[in-house]
Amino acid sequence: MVLAEAEFAGDEEARAFVPSPECLAEVTDDARFTGGRLVRASRSEVLAWLAEYGIRPGSS
Repeated sequence: MVLAEAEFAGDEEARAFVPSPECLAEVTDDARFTGGRLVRASRSEVLAWLAEYGIRPGSS
């Protein structure tokens, strides 16, 4: 899992942003994907959260 962050000078710039095709989910408004929450989450919790976005990582 890779989390990426983008900053914009204004709303218009933010609306014009097109994420890379490698981006699988937009989690900006999901508090579970903040650093403080992720650091305390178990692997099974994170996998369940990702599954809600239709993401099922391999079992490595």
